[in-house]
Amino acid sequence: MLGREAEAIPLYQKAVSLGLGEASLRGALLGLGSSYRTTGRHAEALATFDEALSRFPDAVEFKVFRAMTCYNLGRNKEGMETLLGILATTTTDPALLPYRRAMALYAEDLDRHW
Repeated sequence: MLGREAEAIPLYQKAVSLGLGEASLRGALLGLGSSYRTTGRHAEALATFDEALSRFPDAVEFKVFRAMTCYNLGRNKEGMETLLGILATTTTDPALLPYRRAMALYAEDLDRHW
């Protein structure tokens, strides 16, 4: 509900409470967390994405939206490390493929010095 996120929140909350199937639940949790984030309810967004990741630990979409929420909360390092890790494991860009290992290493601790 792009542009109507505040109106969407109670609808997503109700949908989540109904006991949806896996695919619908994933969509509802993503919509709920994203709507919280875009309306400035960052702590609730983070909690929603954390809940979603506890249910769907391999769901990369929640990791990406959680990283954006970390940015909004001033947790920039955490968000950037998450995004680097995702990029390292999902990129198919020929220009980045040689650097996947380095990106994965930086994703562990972006402040690390050698």
